[in-house]
Amino acid sequence: MVYILGIAGAGFGEPNAKSTVGHDPAAALIKDGKIICAVEEERLIRQKHATGHFPYKSIKFCLDYAGIDIEEVDYITSYINFELFRKNSLRRIDFSEGIKNWALWEKVYKRKYLNLVKRIAVHCKKDEAAGERILKKLRFVNHHDAHAASSFFTSGFEEAAILTIDGSGEGVCTTFSQGRGNSIKKLKEFYLPHTFGGFYSMFTEYLGFKPNNDEYKVMGLAPYGKPGIDMADLINVDEEKGEYTIESKCFGKFYRYSSWLEKRFGPARKPGEEMTQHHKDLAYALQDLLQQSVLKLVKYLMRKTGSRKLCIAGGVGMNTKLSGFLQRQDFIDDLFVNPSPGDNGTSFGSALWLYYQLTGSNGKRYLFDDPYLGPEYSDDEIEIALKQAKAKYKKIDDPSMEAAKLVAQGKIIGWFQGRLEWGARALGARSIIADPRDPNMKDKVNAAIKFREAFRPFCPSMLYEAKEDYFEHPYDSPFMTLTFICKEEKRSEIPSVVHVDGTVRPQLVKKESNEKYYRMIEEFSKISSVPLVMNTSFNVRGEPVVCTPRDALRTFFCCGLDCLIIGDFLVSK
Repeated sequence: MVYILGIAGAGFGEPNAKSTVGHDPAAALIKDGKIICAVEEERLIRQKHATGHFPYKSIKFCLDYAGIDIEEVDYITSYINFELFRKNSLRRIDFSEGIKNWALWEKVYKRKYLNLVKRIAVHCKKDEAAGERILKKLRFVNHHDAHAASSFFTSGFEEAAILTIDGSGEGVCTTFSQGRGNSIKKLKEFYLPHTFGGFYSMFTEYLGFKPNNDEYKVMGLAPYGKPGIDMADLINVDEEKGEYTIESKCFGKFYRYSSWLEKRFGPARKPGEEMTQHHKDLAYALQDLLQQSVLKLVKYLMRKTGSRKLCIAGGVGMNTKLSGFLQRQDFIDDLFVNPSPGDNGTSFGSALWLYYQLTGSNGKRYLFDDPYLGPEYSDDEIEIALKQAKAKYKKIDDPSMEAAKLVAQGKIIGWFQGRLEWGARALGARSIIADPRDPNMKDKVNAAIKFREAFRPFCPSMLYEAKEDYFEHPYDSPFMTLTFICKEEKRSEIPSVVHVDGTVRPQLVKKESNEKYYRMIEEFSKISSVPLVMNTSFNVRGEPVVCTPRDALRTFFCCGLDCLIIGDFLVSK
């Protein structure tokens, strides 16, 4: 029996700094190659992205869940390899004016990181000597190797092409690899400053949003734009050679937008300023440039590997418009993106990478089909929280049936059941549920519950068996990581979950993956003849998804939710 604890998040850097080292910290525990638990630190400390934090609480949850001591863990893996910083600095442009001496940077931050790892002992109530023993278990995994492993080793594919694409990790921004069996072979890698993630993030700030946080808003804004702005020269792709460059003039200090960019496209939009059609058109042009550029690189990668299956990981993998666009290409038969392609997913990615390095062809492969890996609360624990909050509640016999009836009546409900889901998307454990038939539902939820921009779309959770009836060329998408085109004749039936461009990003729910949630949708379908519900994450703007009953109750009472179904209880206002 082999336990490997994977950790993501460097744990140093200031949350509001222009440049930080480490974001989205998380921990995952694998047992003989199977992920048995995982959670993101933001859910436990209630700070979005938890930038600058080390995942101590996540580590403790994983150990407690498995019922083991930190010293019973065989290995601890990290998603960052400090030695590569110095190595890669010799072959690329420096990524920040603030870092000139790479050898010193590596030495200082590696020492800081090792001290943070040693402090796991303190958080596990061990003596000082245990910290040194813990350090001996630590193994560094290259950042993009961890990304590649997080996708391929959880995909269920026997072989596939692998694309990792992000801001950067150890100076690497993009890699091409081939996965086969229990091994991954890297074919090519690209270095800073040629960063797709940094490029998109830079435009995110230029458009008045928060970089490294609000990129999904730009993606959601893009369909409101129109063709006309030409930025094709900013990314140059050689499809035959499988190479690309990004115009460095775009970038200012710390990969923020430059004065050159403002001269090219006009003054940057300030946060809170009016969103003009020009801004929407820029978002459209940016998204189109990303899709067309990556498409050319993927064509090369698929030719090089001879594969018709593709795995994607890295922060840019969160761009579901991109993954849906690639999924519709005729040279790709299957595409996999796990629920957390960003840095949080490198927690189990680094652990899986090490596991298959140790076991080789003897290691067993597991399909990632169960995203419910976080904390769970009993009805007794839930009722204690209800009483402490002096909430108005009652016990119910069938939460699924009750929820279906309420949603069909036009109620917007909080849904809190079972183990917390892994990743950025609500997958029926910590969800807000509403009726997709109501054309005004999107505006209602955006304004009164999520407190967010009106252009932001919502997504459906749908019975798996109904996908062919609603979408063009769909296939399995259990994690809301792909977009499909909704059939024209179905769009008016479910207006609150169809985006302005006719696309939908569904969670296709199978009975065996989440029976209680499946039954709720099934009961709603019996009432409404529509086999899906509108589903968004159970949180308000700027906060992480709720984790505990207390989190759920606080969110319920501070927004416009009508009801909360939590465990076997119905809470009302």
